[in-house]
Amino acid sequence: MTNPTTYYQENITKYQQLSNKYGKLNKQLSILRLLWFFLWMASIWFTTAYNIHTVVITAIAGLAVFVVLIIYHQKILRKKNTFQLFLSLNEKEIKSLRNDFSAFENGEEFIDERHFYSHDLDIFGSYSLFQFLNRCFSSLGKEKLANSLNKGLYKEEAILAQQKAIDELEKSPNWLQQFQVLGQQTQGEKAADIKALSHWGNKTGIFNALIFKIGAIVIPLLSWLMLYLLIQNDISFSVFSFYIIVPLGFSGIYASRINQNHQELSKQTSSLQKWQKLFRLFETSTFNTKAIQELQDTLKTEEETAGKAIKKLSSLAQAFDTRLNLLGWLILNYFFSWDILQSIRLEIWRKKYGKKIPQWFNTMAKMESLVSFATYKYNNPETIFPEIQTENFVYKATQAAHPLMPKEERVANPIDFNKRGAFAIVTGANMAGKSTYLRTLGTNLILAMAGAPVCAKDMLFTPIQLFTSIRTKDSLAKNQSYFYAELLRLQSIINELKNGSPLFIILDEILKGTNSKDKEMGSKALVKQLIKLEAVGVIATHDLQLGELINSFPKDINNQCFEVDIKQGQLYFDYTLRPGISQNLNATFLMKKMGISE
Repeated sequence: MTNPTTYYQENITKYQQLSNKYGKLNKQLSILRLLWFFLWMASIWFTTAYNIHTVVITAIAGLAVFVVLIIYHQKILRKKNTFQLFLSLNEKEIKSLRNDFSAFENGEEFIDERHFYSHDLDIFGSYSLFQFLNRCFSSLGKEKLANSLNKGLYKEEAILAQQKAIDELEKSPNWLQQFQVLGQQTQGEKAADIKALSHWGNKTGIFNALIFKIGAIVIPLLSWLMLYLLIQNDISFSVFSFYIIVPLGFSGIYASRINQNHQELSKQTSSLQKWQKLFRLFETSTFNTKAIQELQDTLKTEEETAGKAIKKLSSLAQAFDTRLNLLGWLILNYFFSWDILQSIRLEIWRKKYGKKIPQWFNTMAKMESLVSFATYKYNNPETIFPEIQTENFVYKATQAAHPLMPKEERVANPIDFNKRGAFAIVTGANMAGKSTYLRTLGTNLILAMAGAPVCAKDMLFTPIQLFTSIRTKDSLAKNQSYFYAELLRLQSIINELKNGSPLFIILDEILKGTNSKDKEMGSKALVKQLIKLEAVGVIATHDLQLGELINSFPKDINNQCFEVDIKQGQLYFDYTLRPGISQNLNATFLMKKMGISE
């Protein structure tokens, strides 16, 4: 498979050339249309010296050529815009490979400080995991991706199905790009528009009643008969004129309801038409993964697929639009009861497909989420799909790193938790790597439970609820101190455990809001209770005395540390996890070096 950087660079070159080519063609056609218009007008003026037949032929021929030019010009313009979208997409991906994710939405609307872990681990917001992964173009797609990160999967079969789907999609980068480009053309649509579509699809009307169906057949037949009788002089013109009230009145009496249907259809069809190509791409593509095939099945009905159904609705909208011309309205409603007929067709369509609209968009949202994960996998070929163990708890990995860290700067470390009730006490100096390691633990577990690849050489894990306490805040509005806010967070953890929820817990410097003696005693008491409740996890701390708990719980406590070395008057960090309790501290050294203390 082509290296991601090479693939994107080659695409940038290709689409830049195509965009330039069609840009020039677009300008040439604009000039040609203008020249042809003047030539056409001049030809009509010139032929007036001959006869009316020549004028008409010239006018019609010139108009035909002009229409062809317009249609061709629009086609060229669409291609140019499409190539520009491909170009922009590949430029964004090149930047992402350089750790610049600013072109992608960061999901700040999903930030929730009360969530079990997302706020602590920077899952949403600027330079977040969501922004790193996000390739969604709809509000529903972003919600699906956010839910994958916020909730995760707990059943092995669900995680494996997700892994297989991502693995298959990742092997087709061209398809991923085509899906995203078609999706970007729908980006003007908002969640409210999709909800409005769903609401519209569930509406019921009056035109399904038998009287309208009979009238739509009988009245046109009667209208043709009356015209025939008029031509045969079997009825007078006054009788015929009086009859006209019947077909026009049949449509006219329901004009307000029909106008409302037409307006709603025009508005909703504009939204659906933007999605039609995307639906058709997904429906007609061949996949081997069962999970993706099942998604494709949700777009099928007994008669046809979602894309074809939307195309039908588009044709219905065009048929409805012919009523906008007054003369056309009179003729069509006299001979065909046009307004009633189209209203009946609309309600038949809505009855067949209207309730499926939410399902259709839900399916595409799931695909957006899968495409996001697949693009992440393609961009990071070193990532792997973790193995799952469900019988006994385990969370193990070798060379695990944080996926948002630049590849050239990453320092990978092991992860090793092999039973419930096991805790790692991680000590270390400031800036030595404790916080990054905590986020590495949490982020890779989140990815694993989303069925996504993880940043490690290998990994084995048991699905489990993650709960963190890292970034506790005080609250002036609630008159809450920092210490009390932290206690409330810890209380939530204990309550979850007492309710029987298995938890993987990540704590960073707990009980910071009290004195050192109180902190030591409280921290030890908390760890003892967590072990008793069979929680599993890690505590990062500067409190070296916590490491003494290994004497009371030799099978449950594992002391680990990040050390800082002082070499030739300089601090040296290797960011490597080591066994034992940290021995070297850097605060005093830094204070002296900065002239803060002697």
